[in-house]
Amino acid sequence: MLQSRVGAWWVTTAEGLFRFPPVRRATDLAKSHPEAAFTVRGGLLDNVLHPLYLDSKGDLWFAAWRAATGAHELYRWESATDTEGFHYRRPLFEAQRGNRFAEDRSGQLWIGFKEGGLVRGRSSGFAELPHQRIGPVQGLYFDSAGRLWISSLKSGVICVEDPASDQPRI
Repeated sequence: MLQSRVGAWWVTTAEGLFRFPPVRRATDLAKSHPEAAFTVRGGLLDNVLHPLYLDSKGDLWFAAWRAATGAHELYRWESATDTEGFHYRRPLFEAQRGNRFAEDRSGQLWIGFKEGGLVRGRSSGFAELPHQRIGPVQGLYFDSAGRLWISSLKSGVICVEDPASDQPRI
């Protein structure tokens, strides 16, 4: 569950993702009705969506993973157009669950996977950052110097010194 910059609430349930209008207190959501619903009926891979991430443009990113098939899809709801029009499927996402999102200073989206690995999104698309030491990603954090810190079950803490580079140093 998270709140957008304009005060709308995004709530995930086993029935899908719902957007509620702004309310004065979070407890008021119990009396409110969703203004939008994103579900399998509307074209999503699954109703269970995790995680939710709000980027600097106000766009909402979320992922669906279907355990039975191992299929994974990444979605983006665009705040400027109020549409959920972005679906991303690619072999690098197959059988991998995006479980951590972060955004660097230049607006590039980074996704860490529960099974291990890291991808970076640029205007040209997503690219995997191959590195043997990046195991299951538990957290992504950009510090004040712009470095990316990755917490991983396999290797502890990893630092990406120059995340904007075409060949980042890990």
